[in-house]
Amino acid sequence: MSTSVAEEFFEIVYAEDSPTDAEVTLRAFRKANLGNRVGWLKDGQQVLDYLFGDSPDVLNRPLPRLLLLDLHNHTVAGIQV
Repeated sequence: MSTSVAEEFFEIVYAEDSPTDAEVTLRAFRKANLGNRVGWLKDGQQVLDYLFGDSPDVLNRPLPRLLLLDLHNHTVAGIQV
């Protein structure tokens, strides 16, 4: 994939710093045949950058329909987002 996360549109943004936990959740989404585009971001700072970053694409893309945030993330916790 040549585009950065900031340039993509996700209907669901999922923030999780544990790759194992993220894989379990993403597998459950796939198993449920979830049709929405899910973007996995590793911390709250990436979520903030995705939502409010400097990229010109931020202004042109719709907001995600759902944010799933890890409340105990080590950099920027979900509760801070």
